[in-house]
Amino acid sequence: GRGQRRRRRPEVVMGAARSSLHSLAYLRAWTGSEVAEAQEALRYRRGAMVVDRGLFGQLLGGKHPEVMQVFEYLDADADGQVDTFEVLLTLTLWSCASWEEKLALIFECFDFNRKGTLRFPELALMANTASRVVSRFADLPEGARDFAALKEAVSGAFGGATAGELQQEGFAAWFGESVFARQLRDFVDGCLAQEAPEAVEVLVRERMRMMEYKAQELADEVAELHSVAEELQGEAPEHCAGLWRELEGLFERLKAAGESQRSELAELKSAMAEDAAAGAAGSPGLLAPEARARHGRLIKELGELDQRAREYLAEARRVAGQIVEACRGAEERPETPALLPPAMP
Repeated sequence: GRGQRRRRRPEVVMGAARSSLHSLAYLRAWTGSEVAEAQEALRYRRGAMVVDRGLFGQLLGGKHPEVMQVFEYLDADADGQVDTFEVLLTLTLWSCASWEEKLALIFECFDFNRKGTLRFPELALMANTASRVVSRFADLPEGARDFAALKEAVSGAFGGATAGELQQEGFAAWFGESVFARQLRDFVDGCLAQEAPEAVEVLVRERMRMMEYKAQELADEVAELHSVAEELQGEAPEHCAGLWRELEGLFERLKAAGESQRSELAELKSAMAEDAAAGAAGSPGLLAPEARARHGRLIKELGELDQRAREYLAEARRVAGQIVEACRGAEERPETPALLPPAMP
């Protein structure tokens, strides 16, 4: 009737951060490639729709045990399980990946069956999941969880319709234009901007110390194997010459990998010192996206070096074991006479 107006749906807005938000600092060491690997493991290799405490710790707890705080906050009903999409979206949003990487990861996460597009229900699920995730770490205003408002925000990606398919470029465009998506991005960026540089530095330094420990452990194991090989060198039979060449080649690879590890660790230390000094001078320092990306790249390269070196070490142990067996065989085998005795009639 006259004077009646169409009722506006509540605007979807993000709220004030809770103390639980501080737990998300433990996700900051994750790079985009590491998030992608976790996503691959949960969405496709395991096909898990929920993540229990044990699986969460297995996948995320290796970087820092305190990350289990995140699980407790996400587990709102305390049943020991969290929705897989909530885990992956939280990890993606609060990782050190760039927003370009984050959008690609979000698109792939909600692209069911890897068809290369998002349908309306998939994008609506993403928006609803994002709203639930934020509600675990912020006090949302009344109406912010209104699903009808979320659907209306999502329909903007499809020209106001509730059907259709969205390419990755269209998703990125919608994320830049949608009020809901912009508020989500502003909320995440605002939270990250409030992080204490000291907390970020502690997390990265703890991880660096662990990598230093692993590098030293590897170096000790290589030195021990090298010592065993030197003792065997004078005892090995001549037919082991090929195995010796293979073993020496593996030791050369291990030496090169060790030198690369030390160089990368020195570069990471130097980069952190420079970025921390820049932060003290008033710039974002350790919180700057380019600094996080640089640290993430170096950490990723160190992880790959460690894995490759351990593969070389395992192969070197296998070859050394063959040489040991050959030496034992030579000791236990009696000398073969040059001529066999004539056969008895």
